[in-house]
Amino acid sequence: MSLPNAKLSESYSESLSVIKEQGRVTWTIEVGQLPNGLNLDSRFGTISGSPITSNTEFFTLSVTDGRGRDQAELSIDVDD
Repeated sequence: MSLPNAKLSESYSESLSVIKEQGRVTWTIEVGQLPNGLNLDSRFGTISGSPITSNTEFFTLSVTDGRGRDQAELSIDVDD
């Protein structure tokens, strides 16, 4: 699944969510990485920052709450 595209050197913010979350939620990148300049807030599931390179990054994101763990393969494309 692809998240919304980012623009090189421009502010980016995308909030992820859990349906019917139970207890504390923790977000983690298991495999791969975010585009350079973007960061994941592990508590709130927000990916934000300003990308510094133009590329596409693929990564596996996991989310853990009181019901267990789930993961998804995602990507973000950074345009010039």
